[in-house]
Amino acid sequence: MDSGGSCRNGGGHLKELPLLSFVVRRLLGSLPLLVGVPTLVFLALSLAPGDVASVYLRPGIPPETVVQIRQNLGLDEPLHVRYVRWLSSLARGDLGYSVAHGVSVRRLLATALPNTLLLGSLSLGLSFALGILTGIFQALRPHTVLDSFLSGVSLFFYSVPPFWLGTMLVLMFGVWLGSSAEGLWTLPVSGMFSVGHEFLGPWEKAFDRLRHLVLPTLTLTAVLTGGVARFVRAAMLEVLGEDYILAARARGLSETRVVLKHAFRNALIPLITLGGLSLPLLLSGTVVVEFIFAWPGIGRLMVTSVAARDIPVVLAGTVLMAFLVVAGNLLADLLYGLADPRIRHGRPQA
Repeated sequence: MDSGGSCRNGGGHLKELPLLSFVVRRLLGSLPLLVGVPTLVFLALSLAPGDVASVYLRPGIPPETVVQIRQNLGLDEPLHVRYVRWLSSLARGDLGYSVAHGVSVRRLLATALPNTLLLGSLSLGLSFALGILTGIFQALRPHTVLDSFLSGVSLFFYSVPPFWLGTMLVLMFGVWLGSSAEGLWTLPVSGMFSVGHEFLGPWEKAFDRLRHLVLPTLTLTAVLTGGVARFVRAAMLEVLGEDYILAARARGLSETRVVLKHAFRNALIPLITLGGLSLPLLLSGTVVVEFIFAWPGIGRLMVTSVAARDIPVVLAGTVLMAFLVVAGNLLADLLYGLADPRIRHGRPQA
């Protein structure tokens, strides 16, 4: 009987793979993305008019100096030679040196990345928390006046461009409200620290950084919350109409238990997908906001590097964003099994 049960279990079912094997297969399948995206950016920057040597050029510079600069930067070599050299350096973990800043790219990223992670993770956490609560609240009161109002607000913030919202917040809190009420509502509109920050105490430094975080975090959170709320509302409405939800309510379970344990848990699967795809927003989603508020993160560094044709920095930032896309998809796949035990990463057994 045991052997018969074993045969039935092994016949047409999926064989669970070790976690390490699954991760390795996904990473190997993501290699084209990790190599292809930086390659396209490399070709676009290399074939664009002008080159990185223009950073050093000044009026009246001797022609032989221009030739020497191009040789020192390796720009006199063919495109395919420069590409192979960059790809081999990337494989060794060598990101090169910034032409505009004169320091290693690794040092620039190490300085800017924590600032972007702080802004991005705080915005993502707040947006998902507020979006989930708003979406569940709307799903429990569908087609009411309050639901329609919240849907309109969510749609507005979901559709509004971040650069417009950031600019409006700068005008509102930095100019209009700052010029009234003796500056009681004034918030910093640029940078991460105030002038004289180094002379403040530990708590005063933390409060000063928190004040500088308010406007860029509010901009990102408002835009992201609208999308999360609409996503959660649609997923919850679909789940709340299922037969097992009606059966759970018929058994006399409390509404809180029905909503959180039965409905929301089954609505987690599409929400996990959204969370995994939102992980790259830790970098790419903060580009415009960091530039508007002069926040010293990866986004602002990428914008200034593109303007300065600082190719090593742009390539390194592109590779980092591509890696986050892969990591987000992988994390979402791994969390599927935690949200729904019926899901297993496997392959058919022959």
